[in-house]
Formats: sequence, C-alpha cells, structure tokens
Amino acid sequence: MAMQYINYIKAKAHLSTANKSEAPVLSDEDEQFLKRITSDGETAPPLPKRPDVQDLPVTGETKGNDAQIALMDGAQYLTLPESPTEVEEKEKQLETIDTLAQQEQPAISPEKPSDTKEEKPAEQTTEKTKDKSKRPKWSWLRRDSQGSKRKKAKDATADDSKDAADSLKAGQDDAAGAETLEKEAKQEEEDMTVMLERLNLAAVNNRVFSISDETQELLQKFNVVFRDLVNGAPTAYDDLESLLKNGDRQLQSTYKHLPGFLQKLVKQLPGKMGQSFAPEVMAAAAEKAEKSGVNTENAAKAAGAAKKMGFKAPSLKDLVGKPGAVASVMRSVIQFLRARFPAFFGMNVLWSLALFIVLLVFWYCHKRGRDVRLERERELTEKEVAQLEKEWEDMEKEDISSTTAPEGASLDEVRAGIEEVRRAREAAAAAAVEDPAKSEGDANPNKNECEVLALRRLAAIRKWTTAVYVSGNALVILGGAQQLLQTIYLNDATELTTVTIDEHSGRIAVSGGGHVFAYRPQGKDEGVLKWTRSHNLEHNDKTSDVTSLSWGSLSELLAGGSQLVLWALYDSENARAVWRYTPSSDTKHASLSYDSTYIASVAKYDRLLKLWRRLSFDSDEVRFDTSYLPHPTTITQIHWRRPWHQDQNLEHLLYTFCADNVVRIWAATDPHGLSFLQQWAEIDMNQSIQPRYPLSGPRQTRRYGFIIDSRDFSMLAEKAVHTREDPTGDDHALEHLIEIAQRSPEICVVFDGQQHMSAWGIENAGCKVKTASSIFNIAHVEGLRIFFPSLNSSMHDYVQICAFPTTVSDSSMAILVHSFGGQIDWYDTDVKRLFDSVPNTRRVSLRNSWSGHSDPVIKVVRSFSGKAVLSRTDANHAIVWKQQPSNSQLTLKRQSTLTSSDDILRSCVLAEGDFVALLHQRSVLLWDTRGQQAQIVGSCNFQATGKPLCVLVLPASSAEKQYLYIATICSDMKGIAWEISLPTSTTSSAGLVNGVHPPIREFCKFDIAVSEEVSVVIPVDPAGSIPTISGFLDVFARDVAMSFSPEGILRMLSAKVDEENRSVDWVVTSTIETGIHKPVLASGSSTRKAAMVDQTRTGLSIWDTSENQLEFEETFFDAEIIQDLDWTSTPDLQSVLAVGFPHRIVLLTQLRYDYLNAGPAWAPIREIYIRNLTPHPIGDSCWLGNGSLVIGSGNQMFIYDQELDLRDPNIAELQVPYGRLLSKDMFSLVQRLNGTLPVFHPQFVTQCILSGKIDLVHKLLTTLHRKLKFITEGDEVGSFLELDLEDYYEETDDMSRSILKEMRFSYADFASDEESSETVDENVAAILTDNLAKIALPQLSSHEQFHLVDIVECIATVSKYSRSMDANAARYLLFFRQHMLRKSSAPSKRVTVGWREVIWAFHSGSQDILVDLVTRQFQGKLSWVQARESGMFLWLSDITALRTQLENVARNEYTSREERDPVDCSLYYLALRKKAVLQGLWRMATWNREQGSTSRLLANNFNDPRWKTAALKNAYALLGRRRFHYAAAFFILGDALHDAANVCVNQIGDIHLAVAITRSYEGDDGPVLRSLLEDHVLPTAVESGNRWMATWAFWMLGRRDKAVRSLISPIEDLLETTPTSPGGRNLSPSPIPIQAKSYLSNDPALVVLYHQLREKTLQTLRGASMIKPREEWDFLIRNAKLYSRMGCDLLALDLVRNWEFLKPAPPSIPHSRPPLPSPSLSKTSVDGKRPDPRLLLRRRSSLVVDDLPSPTAMGPGFSPSAAGFPSIAQSIDGRKEELTDDGEDRAKQAPKPKPPPTVFEEPDANSLLDSFGF
Repeated sequence: MAMQYINYIKAKAHLSTANKSEAPVLSDEDEQFLKRITSDGETAPPLPKRPDVQDLPVTGETKGNDAQIALMDGAQYLTLPESPTEVEEKEKQLETIDTLAQQEQPAISPEKPSDTKEEKPAEQTTEKTKDKSKRPKWSWLRRDSQGSKRKKAKDATADDSKDAADSLKAGQDDAAGAETLEKEAKQEEEDMTVMLERLNLAAVNNRVFSISDETQELLQKFNVVFRDLVNGAPTAYDDLESLLKNGDRQLQSTYKHLPGFLQKLVKQLPGKMGQSFAPEVMAAAAEKAEKSGVNTENAAKAAGAAKKMGFKAPSLKDLVGKPGAVASVMRSVIQFLRARFPAFFGMNVLWSLALFIVLLVFWYCHKRGRDVRLERERELTEKEVAQLEKEWEDMEKEDISSTTAPEGASLDEVRAGIEEVRRAREAAAAAAVEDPAKSEGDANPNKNECEVLALRRLAAIRKWTTAVYVSGNALVILGGAQQLLQTIYLNDATELTTVTIDEHSGRIAVSGGGHVFAYRPQGKDEGVLKWTRSHNLEHNDKTSDVTSLSWGSLSELLAGGSQLVLWALYDSENARAVWRYTPSSDTKHASLSYDSTYIASVAKYDRLLKLWRRLSFDSDEVRFDTSYLPHPTTITQIHWRRPWHQDQNLEHLLYTFCADNVVRIWAATDPHGLSFLQQWAEIDMNQSIQPRYPLSGPRQTRRYGFIIDSRDFSMLAEKAVHTREDPTGDDHALEHLIEIAQRSPEICVVFDGQQHMSAWGIENAGCKVKTASSIFNIAHVEGLRIFFPSLNSSMHDYVQICAFPTTVSDSSMAILVHSFGGQIDWYDTDVKRLFDSVPNTRRVSLRNSWSGHSDPVIKVVRSFSGKAVLSRTDANHAIVWKQQPSNSQLTLKRQSTLTSSDDILRSCVLAEGDFVALLHQRSVLLWDTRGQQAQIVGSCNFQATGKPLCVLVLPASSAEKQYLYIATICSDMKGIAWEISLPTSTTSSAGLVNGVHPPIREFCKFDIAVSEEVSVVIPVDPAGSIPTISGFLDVFARDVAMSFSPEGILRMLSAKVDEENRSVDWVVTSTIETGIHKPVLASGSSTRKAAMVDQTRTGLSIWDTSENQLEFEETFFDAEIIQDLDWTSTPDLQSVLAVGFPHRIVLLTQLRYDYLNAGPAWAPIREIYIRNLTPHPIGDSCWLGNGSLVIGSGNQMFIYDQELDLRDPNIAELQVPYGRLLSKDMFSLVQRLNGTLPVFHPQFVTQCILSGKIDLVHKLLTTLHRKLKFITEGDEVGSFLELDLEDYYEETDDMSRSILKEMRFSYADFASDEESSETVDENVAAILTDNLAKIALPQLSSHEQFHLVDIVECIATVSKYSRSMDANAARYLLFFRQHMLRKSSAPSKRVTVGWREVIWAFHSGSQDILVDLVTRQFQGKLSWVQARESGMFLWLSDITALRTQLENVARNEYTSREERDPVDCSLYYLALRKKAVLQGLWRMATWNREQGSTSRLLANNFNDPRWKTAALKNAYALLGRRRFHYAAAFFILGDALHDAANVCVNQIGDIHLAVAITRSYEGDDGPVLRSLLEDHVLPTAVESGNRWMATWAFWMLGRRDKAVRSLISPIEDLLETTPTSPGGRNLSPSPIPIQAKSYLSNDPALVVLYHQLREKTLQTLRGASMIKPREEWDFLIRNAKLYSRMGCDLLALDLVRNWEFLKPAPPSIPHSRPPLPSPSLSKTSVDGKRPDPRLLLRRRSSLVVDDLPSPTAMGPGFSPSAAGFPSIAQSIDGRKEELTDDGEDRAKQAPKPKPPPTVFEEPDANSLLDSFGF
C-alpha cells in the first residue's frame, strides 16, 4: 500500500502540472454513438449493488474511509477458501492456448518492471506450484491485503475461522460493508488514474482529457476513422492505415508503457474474434469481478469452450473489413473494462480508455503484419535450415533410416530401398528440355501463351526461387535454372493453357480446358517440398478454355476466359465461387491487384482495359464497380505493382503494354475522376532505343519490355552493397546503382531483340504531383547477349519476359524469356553489371533453355559423334537437338522440328544433325534439318520381303566420304542399302543434288547368311571409334549391328560397302551361345561389348564379344523391369552401360579383372532417380558424346552431366583412391578404375609372383622401401618407381636365376645395412609396413594399401624358407598366408584356399615343407576344418604322407572336445583301415550310451558278408537320422567306399572329404577315386568353367596330356565315353551352363602353369603338341588381354615378348628305313615311325620325365589309341598339318633330318640340381 500510495501522489502531481487539452477526448455525441454500437444484441454483466451514498469521497482524500479501515482490521482473521475457482482454471487454459502471448513480455507493475519470462504449459505444472498461493492476475493494481490474508489463513484451523467470523459479525454493523465498497472504488479510481497517466491521459470530473497535443490529435483522428469503419465508408481502411503509419512511433511508445494485462489483451484480441470472444475475455478477467458480485456464469462456460476453438489471427484488413467486427471489438473491450473495474462509475473514462485500446489493437495488427511476421519467418527459416542440417548430419551418421524394400527382402534389396529413400530427399540436378506450349491456329501472338511466373519466397519455402510453367498436360515446377523440383501430369486435361503461383503461400493454379486445378506446397518442414492437389474447380462453360489465372489476397483466385470467376479458397477442402461475370468477349488477360481490390481484364484484340473496383470484401456478397481505360492499340500485357509484404498498404499502380510499343502507367491521382485510375505517365519504347545501325523490315520496330518492382530493385541494390568485393576501392557501377536506389524507383526495361537495352526509372510512381524528373534514364546498353527467336510465323514471333531476384548470389537476378514459338530461356545477371554504363559483353549468361514436345517421348537417337540427338513421340513428331557447351553446363538447343504424316518405324541422324533419315513401312525419307522447320529433300520407296527391323549407317571406307550409305535389315535377314548424297545448300533443283541425281537412291539389296531364326536386329551403339572401316572385312572390323535368336544365340555383324560392285559385304565377327532362352532385349557396343536381358526382364548379362565370355550377371528386383540399354565409352575405350528401368537408370562401369579375389568385372557407379521429379515413366535414353546422359520421360528430356557425387554409396564401395583423380566426372573415375596399375599395387605384385618374377617383386618392394624411408613433404612416388622398363620384361634363364639367388642370400648373410639389401626379409618388411601405415600412397586406396602390407609380410615369411622350397611351394605358401591374414580380419568367412593354390602345391616338389608350415600355422593340431581349408588332401601326392596327416586329423578330432567321442573320428580311422584303434577308443567311452552296442558291432569280422550287410543297414539308418559323417563311416565299414564318397559329395557337400577318404582307403589307382573324378569333379569343372579343377582331375586320372590341354581347350571337348562310366554314357554335359562361360574360367596364371607343365613329362609334351598353333596363339593373346584388363600391361608385354611356341613338327621318316634303336625312345616311339616329341621344344629341357605307358607294362595287345591315348603320330601330324601352307607338305620341300643319336646323352648337372630346387 505504501508504494501504491507513493505512485499515486506522483501521478497526481504530474497531472496537476500537465497541460491538459481544453476539449475532452469524447464528447456527448461520441458517447451516445459508442453506447449505441456496443449495446446491440449484448447485455452488460450485472454490477454489484451500490451503497446509498450520495456524496462519494474524492480520489485521494481520507474522509469517508474509516469504515473501510475498520473492515480491513477485522478481515485479517477470516479464513478464505483456497481452491481455485472455475474461472481461474479457465483463465490458465486460456494462457496456454495462445503461444504467442507466452512469448511476449508479461505485465509490468508501477513499482518495478518485471522480467520477461516464458510461461510453462499447463501440463508441466508441478505439485510445488500447486501448493503456492495463487497470485491474482491483476495484483499489481490491487495492492490490498487480500494476499496477506490468504497467506495467514493457511495456518488457521476450521474452528478458529468459525470463531473469528462470529466475533466479526457480532462486533460490526451494516456500515462496514459500505465502507469496504467505497474503499474498493477508491482503489480502482487510483488504479485508473495511474493507467490513464501512462496513456498521456487524465480524468477530471469523469471526463478524459489528453495531456499532450499529439495524443489529442491522434485520438480525434481515430474517432473519425472509427465512425467511418463502423459505417462502412470505402476510404476508411486507407485512412486508418495512413493514421497508423504516421503515429507508429507514438503508439509503439504508448504500448510499451501499458500494463501487462492490457498488453496481453491487445495481443490476444485480434486472434479471438468470433462469436465467443466477449465471454472468453470476460472469463479471463473475472477473478475480481466474481468476488465483486458480477454474474459471470455465462462467461465461465464460454471460456471452457474457448480451448477447443482455434481462430487464426486475422490481418488488419480482415479485422476492419466488416463493420460488425469493428463494433464487436469495441463491445468486447468495454465489457472487459467493466468486468475489470466493477466499482468504477465514470463511463466517459471507460469509453475513452476503450477507444484508445481499440486503436492499439489496430496498430498491433498493422505492426504484426510488418515486423512480427518477418521476424517469425526469419526464425522459421533458421529453424528449418538447422533442422535440415541436423537431418543431413543424421543421414550421414546413420544411413539407414527407411527403405522401400518389402518385409523379408534380401540385403541388396534393403540397401537399394534405403538408397531410393535417400535420393528421394535430394534435389536432382537435371536440366529439363520441354515445350512450354503447343502453338497453333491464331494470328494473334498471345494465342495459347504459357504464362511463366516466378516468385521469391522468404520463409515458407526456405528462400527458394520457384518458377512454374506448363507443357502439354504437364505442370513443371523449377527450383532454379538447374533444379527441377517436381513435374505433375494432369490426366484430367489434354493440354494445359495457363498457370500462376502465389508468391506468399506458394499455391499453384493451373488450367486446362474449362477446369482449374489448385495445388498447395507440402513437406517443407521435412525437407522434401512437393505440391499436392487441393481443389478441382469447374466452370459452368466447360467447352471454353480458361486463358488467365491470377492470385489475390485472402486466398482468392481469379479465372478468366469466357467467364470471369472469383474463387475463394479459404480452406483445404471447400472452394466457392463468390463472384461470376460473363463478358461479351472472351477474356484474354485478367489480373488481380495484390490486395484483391482491383481487377484488370482485357479481351482478345481489345484496346479497352476494363477495370473492376471491389466494393465489398464480404464473402457472402462480393460487388464490383467498373470503369474503362482506353488505349490506342491492342493491349498485350498488364502488370500490377507488388508491395513489399502482404499487409503493406501501397497505392495501386498498373502498367499496360500495347502493340504501339508504349508502356502506360496508371494510378489513382484523381479520386473524383470518371475512371478509378488515371494515366500517370507513359514510356515510348520505340524512342527509348535508337540503334546506331537500324534494321529494315518488321523487326525494326520490335520492342519487348518488363517491369522490375521497387521492392525487388531496392533489395538487389542493398545486397550488392553488402557483397561488394573491395569496400575501400572505387566501384563506379556500384555507385551508379546506389544513386539510382536512393530514389526508390520502379524500373522499366526495354529490349529490341538486337542486343540493345534501355532502362528507365520511375520515381514516386503514382504520386499526385509528378515532376519532370519522375521518369529518368538509367542506362542504355549495347551488346546485351539476350537473343530472341526469329520465327517465320507472326503468331509465334513474340516473347514474354519475367524478371525476379534469385538466390544464386546475393545481388543476382533472373530474366526469363518465353517465346510463343515454344521456348523458355533462363538468363542470370547481376543488377550492378546489368545497369553499368561501361560497355560489357558479359552482362548476362544463359543458364538454361526449355523447349520440346507436348507429347510423351518414346525414342531418342544420337548421331555417331553424340553431338546431336533426335527425339520423337508416338504422334510422329520429332525434334533435332544439338549440343551447346557452355562454361557452367551442357545444354541441348533445338535446331529443327519435323512432323511426319506416316508412322515412323526407325530413324537415324546424319551429318551431325543436319539431316535425318526416317524409315517408314514402304519408304525411306531424307529430311533437311538445318532450318527451324525440317524439309523433305528426298524419298525412296522399297518393297521388302520381311518386316524392317532397323535402319543403320554403314561405315565408310575413308574419312573423306562423298556418299553416305544407310541400310535396313528385315526379319528374314535380307536387306536394302541406300546411297545418300547430301545437298550442300538448303534448296535443291527439282529434288536433285547439283542437278545430277536424287539425294537418296537405292544402292543394292543383300542377304546375310544366318541359319537360325532371328528375333531382333539392332545397330550397335557407337562408342569410342569413328565410323570408318579398313579395307579388310574380317573379325577385326568394327561391328555395325547385332542380332539374337529365340535360343539366345548372339551374333555381331560387320559390313563393308563395295562401291565398285555396288554391293554390301557382311561378316559375322562373333557368335555367342548365351544359353538365355527367349531374350527380350539386347544392346551392343562398337567396343565389343553386348548386354542381354532375359524373358523376365529382370536378369541382365554382359558379354565380351571379342573373347565370347561372360563378364557380369545380375537379377534385379521383380518389381522393376529392364526396358532400355545404352552404351558409351571413355576415350580409351572403357565401357559404361546405362540400364534403364521405368523410374530410374543404373550406370554400370567395367572394372579391372580380379582373379585373386574373384571380384566382379562390373559395378554400379551411379543411380539416377526421376520419380521425385516426374511421375511419368522413362520413355528412352541415350548418351551424348561427352558422357552426358539424355533421358526422355513424358514430354520432358533430362540431361545428366558427367559430374559424380564421390560420397555416393556405390562409389564408396569401390574404394577408389582419389589422390590421382583430377576431376569428379564419370570418365575420370572410369579411367581410374580401369587404368594401368602402379607397379607396387597389390594385384601387380601378386601377378608378378604368379609369373615367377619373385626377383622383380623383391626389387620393387625394396625400392619402395627406400623411397618411403627418405620421403619428404612434396615428394611423389612414381607409378613405376623410376625403374627401367627392361627390368619388368627381361627374361633370366634358370642358370642365371640360380646364381643370382645364391649370391643374394650369401650377401644377405653378411650385410648389416637393410638399405643395401635386395631381399625383403623380416627387418625390411617391418620398416616398410610401418611406413605404409604412416604414409598414404595416392595411387592406392586404404584397402589396397592394407592389402599391400599383408603381401609384404607374406613375402618376408616366404623368404625365410625360399632356399628349401621351389617356386610352386612359394606361390602356395604366399597365398595361403594371405588367406589366413584375411580370415583373421573376417572370422566368419570360413572359406578354403582356391583350386589355383591347390594346383601350385600339387605340382610342388617341397610338399613336406608345406605340410610342416601348414601344421605349424594351426599350432600343430590340424583339425579337419583346417586341413580342408589348406586343401592338403588334394595336393599331397605321397599316399603315405596323406595317411599320416589323416591320422593326425583323426587324433585331433577325437581330442578336440572335453568329452572324447569316438564318433568324431570314426570316419577317418575307418578310412585308414584302423578299426582296432577305433575299438580301443570305444572301450574307453563308457559314458556314451552307444558304447556297448558299437563295441559289440566292431568286434565282428566285416569281411563276412553278413556283417557287411549289418554295417550297411546301420549306415542307411544313420542317413535317415541325418548323421551323415557317421553314416559314411559305416559305409566304409561295410566296404562300400563308393557309397561313402557319394554321401560326402551329395549330403555333406565336401569334395575334399570324399577325396581324402577315397585316397586313404584305396590309393590313387582305385576305381572309386576314378569314378569320383569322372562323375563328380570333371562335370563340376565343366559347369563352373574351373580349369584348375579340371587339370587336377585329369592329372589324377593319369591323363596328363589332357591335363595340359584342359588349360587351353574347352573342357567339355576333352570329356569322352570311357569304359568306367556307367552304361557308356557321355559325360559331357549339355547345354553348357552360363557360369562356365565366365571370364573367371580364363585365369592368366594358367599360362604360367601351361608353360611349366608342357615340358614336364612326355605325356604333357604330347598333349601340348596336340594343341593347334592357332589355339595356342589365341590362348596367348587372350591372356595378354587379360593382363591388360587387370591393369598389368607390363606383364602382358613380358608375355608376348618372351613366349616360346613349340617348333613346327619335323617331317615324317620314311617307312622303308627302320628307326635306329635308342634307349631313350624305347617308350616314346611306340610305333617306331615318329620322332621324339622333345624335338618340338626350342630349348633342350634338362629333364623330361618319360611317363608314357609301355606296351609290355600294359600287357599284350595294348595300343595307346585303344586306351584313349593318341599316338605320337596323330599329335604331331595334327600340328604339322595346320602349319602346312596352301596344302603343300613342307616335309617334302625341307631336307630330311638326321636320325636321332643312338648314344644316351647325360643331362647337365647344373640343370638337374636346379630342377630339384638345389
């Protein structure tokens, strides 16, 4: 009370000294007016009963207050109820509803301003808060003792309260109640005085006077405006907005000094406008009123229902647009004040205070629209950006968020689904090439125009620049010049005519026919902005097109056409036509002003603009008044000035463009004029541009103009100042821009289409006082590179221009030029550079261009170079596009358009797009496409016997070609060729070229000899070569076509034109039996690659047609079908395949062959998704010459350049080293994946080891060791380590290698410095691996560098044992160590060593050392899993050693578990024929329940047939129980080894186990092993194409000649019917599985094994001699290509340089001369008529083992041919016959050789030692 009294004294003193206005704020007439408008339909809440006191005390006096003081003395002992009232609960609910009120500043007390706090939601209220005493909401004004009373009463009991009440009642009289009311009235009067003082008001004798003149003037003006608002005056809103603008500073200061409860009232009042508003506000203020006797029951009920109501806060115009709403505001404020001050009797004070509050409410609405809205949008933008960044970080951290894969899908499907979701959230960077409008019919240039509108969003769409246009029946939404946001196809309309977008809400309206479709943006909060349909509006006249659309305020849409219809789209479901009008002529242009106050409409060819002024904004009754604005000529364009923001009150300004090239500006300069708007100024565009060299003709007067609004220009100029590069330097262009911006002009820009521009500023546009300088020149520019199409049709020769700021850079602006010929060009410019007066040719840059079809694209065909493409639709409409490179991107420019009257079957592009040949059913047409409209220059009819399947360009014989040749191939493989002579000019004489012959004529007919039926013949995709051919037609000629049959036989065709004989010769360059039944799609490349799709359209296979091998096979999802295949290649002929699906395209690139890891030869590097851009499926795609991909989808064409995202998961899986990746384009990446490897790459080092170049490997690694040891920053490690190339392919003979080996190790024993060592020992390896862990080599990825470290460690390990093992043992040990290292990094991958490693160990002479090292690798305890992992039982050649190791395995298996179970080792001991050992183990297994029965069974003699049968029965019983290992043991026990082997192969699936038990049980010569090899191993080798497995099997069978031949010849050709096969069946499987054709079957290490084996024995040498020289040549070239494909070109060079072929076969020895006896030839020359096969060797071998079977050893009557061994005569004669030229026998011409020596020659000792590894 003390502070309250002090404040009151201060206020009273201030009032006494203030200069009051003589007149009160409200007169009696004003009071009556306010009373009348607030009493209609409303009953004021009842006031408490007043005491009968006539003479009330004056405010501030103490007289008459004794009763109140006495009442207060006794009331402190009264206990009051503490439970909150219902009104208090409703009040708290209201506080939680309006979140805006929670964020604003709370009430401020007179004593001390309170801090700004954020109120907590109601659901967060704790028990601690509930226990506290409730502070009254208006307690800062009511500083009585009520709070202290309640606090004291908490401690009083119920009895004490009752006694105190009784005592008070007995000791006081009735006057006490009156005194209490008087005191409350006095207190309220004091509170009112303080509150009025804060508003610069004072109350004297219940009249309110203004303290300041400013406040008095403000209130008087508002009093008048308020009357006009209530009476519905049309100018009231403009007067109110002007008043609020002028008094903004004063009102803002007053608002800050308001009490908190009034601030909250001002803020909440606009949002609570509705039927329940007044009761709701009363409930919020009812705490004091209820206790004062006011009946607030209805208010409490209304407040309880208010929580369910969500009224959006209206704008100022919405609030004052209805007179009833203004009166409702005043009525609500009066009721609130009367409820708040029930004891205050002065109504004039309440009326005056209410008027001021209403003024503040209107001001707050205006303020919120200008400041608060922008601030919220800024905060919303920041939150959205932060949310997007957070989502992006979350996506980076955790890639798996959601997937489109179905439940139970495979891992690959889930990954693909995740990738699809991720890419759906990304904005695809694609350039759309489309046709904005299909123009036809009318001579008016505005016919079927496509309205292209753009907008600049500040918050709702996260500062995105959005432009929309229509094309055919597609709505295209762009996010910039290079960003397509969405494409929407409207099946409801055949063709769309116009489109518009609301720049405030982002809504889009588009029309087609008599329908209008509205779309709204969604998903901006989730980061995926898309538009969805919200309304479908139908006009009454559905036959007439809607030609114009325009958005206004209040979500209103104006549609113009045969009717003018104003639609109200207030909610997302319902739309209502609030106004319709049928004009006498169809409307061509109709535009709403920004606030929907005016409508400007123009009919076709009309010069009168009809202006509609809105009289009522009530949605129930919309009325317009009309006037006309006359023009001298046809109006072509109209434009309303746009305000800074939606709520700004800006003078309306209209621009009209006419056919007389004059821009007229209309404004409301005379409110009493006949027209609403008057012409304010005009700009003559003809006079604006006066070129130095004017053109003649109609284009001389062509002018194009557009308007840049002041809001856009000012913003651009401001940003140009903020982003200036040098703030201290002189920038004349910027200074010129600032000088212009200071005048805040509107800008009118004029073009003439001849690179001239003139810009004019319009200052104070619309001002009633116009000076001579109101329109001033800004710039006159020449050389502006904005081009306008020059079309022949006057209907199309017109453009529409739209300019708007973009977000590309801070001060950049986009200029969209829409040609009515069907093209949109997007130019970017900087506003400073655009209006610079200094000459500059780089003012604008073309960012993109859109033009194209209005129907879906079904085919895209490229020229051979890829610089031109042709796209065509199913309506036989085609467009030729030419590549237009620029600095920033690649675009396609439309060159020519053609429409054919006949159906187009096939097409081809000639002469880089200057000509096109179209194939029809019975004719072929030649079109000249050098002009905008293509012309037919020649035609030729034909009669075909079959259906034409393709049209292709035949390669010319030279680059300087006089004629072009095209051909078609029909279904019967017969065809016709045409000769084309291209015209040199655009016109030809009577259809002749140079007056000689027609441009196209038939050349010849041909027939391609193909035996089987052909399904499809297609031209190959040109890639990597020019369309010329050499003079030879052979298998090396370039392929021009490919065909495939229903059986899956694929053929590549090449052709040669014989001009002299006028014929076309064809040759089949490759034939592949793919095994794919009924393929539906195939595509070939000129780089000898082919792709084929099976009949399910989900299986894809890629073939190398030069080697007839399969490189890639994959089956995609069943839901996606493959519908297109397109090839391209890098300049160095590395292929890339585009696999097209309905809504995505996968780009596959070839990879290096990886035989060591059996890695894939193809991998995806990019996936292009278009589903998020367009719902239309892909029609076709093709490659451009530079590697860009053109995709036709619907009537759109997307161009995807080469640039790749290196963060793409597909690229990340490839683990590409980016150190040498110069750019991010696709070709660079493909070259990096397929280029030559550095010599220290793991694959190159490994292949060197396989090739036997172990010395080179040591040299490479030691050189790398020295370079890394002394490397410094900036040093580079060369790919060849600066070694001479001769070091890589120089061959060292065995003697030199042995000497160098001994010298190296001898020197290593004494060398102490590892730097001088040439051997990678453990010390060098430790230092090198440490350096590799620290230093990243740019040529290697991290995975490859880790692999290199493993190889170094393995080489160091092998070097320790290199003296005691041969090269094959070293190869095995090296790869076995690598296998173990990789297994340690991935323990779950329990795979065995490959067959390649098994073969190296199998042919090693150091197997005992390998066994020891392998056993030590597993700590001396070799289990079966570990033995199988090492392949030991396949490569051990000594049966005794094999049985020893198998016994060790049996022992380790028995002791592997704590419970020693004999079952674990039964199979192994029985295979070793050690049943007794097994019996002893069973006797000790007393814990096993099978111990007794098994021991009794094993005690029997199983040579007895009875017990053999018992063992077999037990074996079959165990098979039924799926105890396969134990069953195989019982089969062996019953002497059924064959059945045991079958169980191991079929049930267990372990070929290693089958071979181990078979070899252990019966040795290497037993029938079961032979049957196992012939029935299982060899067929498996054929099916998988595993040559390593096949050579091992043949070697085990004793057919070493076939073991050598299987390395080169097809394996299936070596299988034959043998006596051991059941029933004499043929073991050759048919057909050959597709896996057998895989490239993995041709390992380049096979050539090393072949070279090693062919000289090993006489059998192998004889087998090598049976291989034809051509086969061996192809084998050598194929392996050289494999080396090159692996990136090991140096090894390919070494192979072809140092390879030695066998000598030609010597001549036959005459039969008349018997051979001389020779001890060495006693077995080799079986028939005694042929020479020794060793004579075929070019170098004499040190040791060739004689392993041919002798007749005496095989028994009488033995012949090699009968046993399947070809005779030496057959093998050598076969080789000799192939080497004979032209049928002449070289043996007859050559001299007879001398007979072989009869004396045995002892081999050289050194060669013998070297062969044994010593």
